[in-house]
Amino acid sequence: MAIISNAIASGTTRIMDRTHIKVISIAVHLGTPIPLMRFQEATARYLSILRAHKLSTVIPTDVF
Repeated sequence: MAIISNAIASGTTRIMDRTHIKVISIAVHLGTPIPLMRFQEATARYLSILRAHKLSTVIPTDVF
């Protein structure tokens, strides 16, 4: 929860949205249902990696 609130505070909500869209599009393409919890875990992990590298303001063109 802290990661998500920090993301909102630092303006990285667009990264979170792109991560969800990318994961959902892959899941739909493969026809594999992935629980919502997986999306949240992947987003939290991705944002923590960005924060560790101090790149939280960078919007990547391809998440995966």
